[in-house]
Amino acid sequence: MPVRIAVIAEAEADRQLVCELIDRKILEHAPDWWEKEQLEVEREYCGLAPGTLFTPWTRLNDLPSPEGALRRGGFIGFGARRHLHSDYPLGRKALVSCALAKPEVKAVILIRDMDQQPEERADSLAQARGEIPANSLTIVLALPRAKREAWVLNGFDPKYDGEHGALAEVRENLGFDPRIHAERLDTMERGAKRDAKRVLKCLIGDDREREASCWRQTSWVVLRERGVGSGLTQFLADVKERLVPLVIGQPV
Repeated sequence: MPVRIAVIAEAEADRQLVCELIDRKILEHAPDWWEKEQLEVEREYCGLAPGTLFTPWTRLNDLPSPEGALRRGGFIGFGARRHLHSDYPLGRKALVSCALAKPEVKAVILIRDMDQQPEERADSLAQARGEIPANSLTIVLALPRAKREAWVLNGFDPKYDGEHGALAEVRENLGFDPRIHAERLDTMERGAKRDAKRVLKCLIGDDREREASCWRQTSWVVLRERGVGSGLTQFLADVKERLVPLVIGQPV
């Protein structure tokens, strides 16, 4: 039976990026005889609803509260008041739902753009993870700072006509290299100078395959070096430490 991995994400684009990075990392450490097709045998991505690949964060409020998750009208673990203004409540609900899911879920990926107040939001999800017994559920946090486009930019290198000039223009406009300091693209205003979506579009337009090549083909060394500030480096380490051994059945 494959290892069932529940995915909580904001959108399909986030799920694709994160799950493809995970698959790449699994194959890197898998036994030599594994082919790519073996992944479909060894792991299965799913949402909390039957027949889905992921559960959107916006749907979590509509889920029934799982048995054992509530206490005195609030989710177990509501201690610090700061969690009322972060991702703790939904994160806690998602994790408890996954821990109690049938058929059994062995792991869960929480994918969440950090946008504003990244430290507080990341801390709240880390606390939600820490309250779930490690032997009941493997939990990986995928927390791009500030948006998933930051991780795409970490893997971008110009290779087509026009991309070298586009990168030079973007660097001059921003005053920094968006591949190395993608976390500085933290604006919430769509179309603003530091809007990560705008910057990525300036470099590759609307080419989805070109976008995907940034995480499919860029070396791990480059991704780790550039992804320190954006959270990508920590995510890759988390996948290697927590998830890969679960799927391949041996330590790495």
